Amino acid sequence: MRRRRRKRRRRRRRRRKRRKRRRRRRRKRRRRRRRRERRRKRMRIGKGGGGGGERGGRGGGGGGGGKGEGGGGKEEEEEKDEKGKKGEGKDEKDDEEEEKDEQEKEEEEEEKDEEEEEEEEEKDEEEEEEGKEEEEEKKDEEEDEKDEQEKEEEEKDEEVDEKEDEKEEEKDDEEEEGKDEEEEEEEVKDEEEEEDEKEEEEKDEKEEEKDEEDE
Repeated sequence: MRRRRRKRRRRRRRRRKRRKRRRRRRRKRRRRRRRRERRRKRMRIGKGGGGGGERGGRGGGGGGGGKGEGGGGKEEEEEKDEKGKKGEGKDEKDDEEEEKDEQEKEEEEEEKDEEEEEEEEEKDEEEEEEGKEEEEEKKDEEEDEKDEQEKEEEEKDEEVDEKEDEKEEEKDDEEEEGKDEEEEEEEVKDEEEEEDEKEEEEKDEKEEEKDEEDE
């Protein structure tokens, strides 16, 4: 019984530890997720700010061009060149942003995969531990059943022993009573014999006295 109590206590301790481990892992996962989200937000905010500044610059340039007097084709060509350069720069930045977005997506997918793997590992561990616990509980139940059977058998054996003891004691009592009766009969016989002997002695004495008187 004490052994089983110890086992149950151990199982309870294991369950508590398992729950703590689970909580710690979840906490870590949540923390990682939040940090990643915060990091992405910061990157997005940084990107948005840069884009706004560029657009503002482009708008300013456009306004200046509108006010300029039509003094010849050279100025127009220079403006076109500037716009072309700006367009190329924009394409490059767009490509960079796309690459960053793709990188972010890949990172997100990797992180998701990692989280899923961790969760699966956790599930497997829990299932293993639960399986072990179930086995131990089954063993405990089997041991309890065995103990009960043994108890019942012991009780039955005790009952049989008691009955046999009673029978044997009765026999012993009968034998002793028989012996006592025999002893009493022998004692009575001895007493009778003694009395007979006494009577004979008395007779012999009387006869002797008679003989003496006759002489």
